[in-house]
Amino acid sequence: MPDQEPYRQAAAQCLELAMRITDLQVRQRMVVLAAKYLDLGSDPAQDSLLQRLIDEFNDYQMRK
Repeated sequence: MPDQEPYRQAAAQCLELAMRITDLQVRQRMVVLAAKYLDLGSDPAQDSLLQRLIDEFNDYQMRK
């Protein structure tokens, strides 16, 4: 099985960038890209970290 960590890091970076981007279309694309990276780097033992980041991002979006 290939190393999953680079995919997971890329997903986290995409979500971090999405929080800073003001253009809604670009923000949505970054979230979709993060989800794709998450699929590539899926590891049930560590999914809770990225799920927490996604949940935090969604909460942040709802407060705007």
